[in-house]
Amino acid sequence: TLSLGIFGALVPDSAAPDLEEVTVADLDLPAPPAIQVVEPDVPELQLVAVRPAWVRVRAADGTVIFEGVMEPGQNFVVPATEEPATLRVGESGAMYFAVNGVHYGPVGPAGVVTSNVALTTQSLTETYAVADLTADNDLAEIVNVAEVTAGE
Repeated sequence: TLSLGIFGALVPDSAAPDLEEVTVADLDLPAPPAIQVVEPDVPELQLVAVRPAWVRVRAADGTVIFEGVMEPGQNFVVPATEEPATLRVGESGAMYFAVNGVHYGPVGPAGVVTSNVALTTQSLTETYAVADLTADNDLAEIVNVAEVTAGE
């Protein structure tokens, strides 16, 4: 049998021992350590259209992530995944990559279809040169508008 006043939550207050009340301020604890990021941020990768271009982005398993015509100034943020997505573009000269805001490309010559481009920051920055803004006025205009907008 259980007797009230002997066990657990049923013990009356008078049976509880007197304990000194301590607050956090009374404790001499060291300051908590600063938060430290041990892994760098994943670089942001975007597709940037400077003229109309049909685009298909597929996940490694073949699933279509994005398909459609990208219009001038339109961006598509490529999701960071363990296995890289791939790009197929119908107007290679109209499509660039932005890696952390730095533009690379174009994907290929104007009027050419380009397929199976692995969308990883490492492969793109190793394969493509930094975009020459003087070689493509449409890209220069889009980058200029983005810089003005970001500065506001």
